[in-house]
Amino acid sequence: MVHVALKAAEQLSNEGKEVEIVDLRTLAPFDSQTCVDSVNRTGRLLVLQEAQYTGGLGHTVSSRIQEQCFWSLEAPPVVVGALDTPVPFAPTLEDYTIPTVELVVEHLRNMCD
Repeated sequence: MVHVALKAAEQLSNEGKEVEIVDLRTLAPFDSQTCVDSVNRTGRLLVLQEAQYTGGLGHTVSSRIQEQCFWSLEAPPVVVGALDTPVPFAPTLEDYTIPTVELVVEHLRNMCD
């Protein structure tokens, strides 16, 4: 989802909004300090995952970050994930289920308003 996040950040930069992206390459070990530092700087948290919204690790990541910097948040944290459906076999249908740049931009705009 890094490519989706980068495109969303580029799109928002054209509107004068700056997005900080933290690319978690591993979840074990989980680099919580980098995430906490980012939230403390920006006041916002959006976790983007390709996995389904329900049952994905995004909520665990969000929870772990919030435990350390809840009072720094200026907007509710958001987890964005794929639709809660079985992953389709056809590539075009699979693309429909995963988060898009437009969806991420919409969530980021809502967080900044």
